[in-house]
Amino acid sequence: MHSLYLPLKDKEYSVLAANKKYIAHKFSLDLEVVSRWVREKKSIPLYIFKDLFGHKKLLDLLDKRKIHAARGRKGVLCRTNINPEIAYLIGLVCTDGYLSRKHQKIQITQKNYAFLKLVAKLIERNFKIQRNTITLEKTGVSKLYVYSLPLEFIFSKLYNIPEGKKGEFQVPTIIKNNNIEIVAAFLAGVFDGDGSVSVNDKEYFERPKVGIFGASKEFMLDCLNLLKYLKIEAHLYFSKGVWRINVNKIEDISKIFFIIAPYILLERKRERFRQLLAQRRCLELIRVPYSHKIKSLLKKAWKKLGGRKYLLKFINLYLTKKIKLSTLSDWVCGRYPAPLIVIIKLCDLLEKDILDYIPNYQSVVLLAQKLIPNKCIKEVRKPFKG
Repeated sequence: MHSLYLPLKDKEYSVLAANKKYIAHKFSLDLEVVSRWVREKKSIPLYIFKDLFGHKKLLDLLDKRKIHAARGRKGVLCRTNINPEIAYLIGLVCTDGYLSRKHQKIQITQKNYAFLKLVAKLIERNFKIQRNTITLEKTGVSKLYVYSLPLEFIFSKLYNIPEGKKGEFQVPTIIKNNNIEIVAAFLAGVFDGDGSVSVNDKEYFERPKVGIFGASKEFMLDCLNLLKYLKIEAHLYFSKGVWRINVNKIEDISKIFFIIAPYILLERKRERFRQLLAQRRCLELIRVPYSHKIKSLLKKAWKKLGGRKYLLKFINLYLTKKIKLSTLSDWVCGRYPAPLIVIIKLCDLLEKDILDYIPNYQSVVLLAQKLIPNKCIKEVRKPFKG
């Protein structure tokens, strides 16, 4: 902070003029130096600005101010009133980023070089940083370096992201106390850094799973609470040396796709979401004609699970939209055909061969594959400009 400077507004220079003797005495400065700051309206050190106007108002006062190093000219635009793009960058730096005060840099590591070029554009656009301070290194694992002491200060001190190797840390307060849009964009950044989507391309009836993993328990607990804030049910557990958050229900995965995925920049992860939901949606759209075998399958599952309420709960795990007991009764009585995904799951539950209930199962799956491209899931518009 001692090597960072910022210019003052006219009213703030009058406050500095009124307190110049106090500032000179407290920080052992020559009174003429402080007088020159006022007279020539020069930038003052950030630590003096903090002492004059207080820490509580610091975040509000620094918003949209240029902060520069001692020898810097143009500086970096400080943003404390963040937008979704900055929230995304905070999430990405929390997972794949490394802050170094000593080397005055921010480093982001990713395999995808094109993705890092998009991230560089976001940083340049939001913080008005000079292009020559950003370096991209294309190797086996691509790296993005931003050599800027003011930007490192913004991320470490204002956004509360730990420097160096991260131990236990929390989600920044600036994210926790914000709206749904900011929270969703932050989680998208976390997901692009340390998230995964399991899609089984060979077997269309495998249970889906979306997860986030990390070494810090406090950070993962905060992410879990943010998902609950978005009304997405998730579970946290410890496995193989890391903490993992898993989302298993297809209904909650759908919420992630429509709330968080629009902010995801890694195209391969967006594509896996589309594949997963398209597969599930296709198997819901295809209805199995009613027969006595289907009726007996539903009744056997009913008995095994201990009642229709438990059967309903089991079925709703695999549907994008929950059904009611009346719909289940319609399937049993044959008034309305059941979705293919339900029959597949009930056969798995009872360990039955699906060909006994749907003889033309293979042709049905081929039909599902044809439906996947355009008719099931509509593309969500990217909110970020490339």
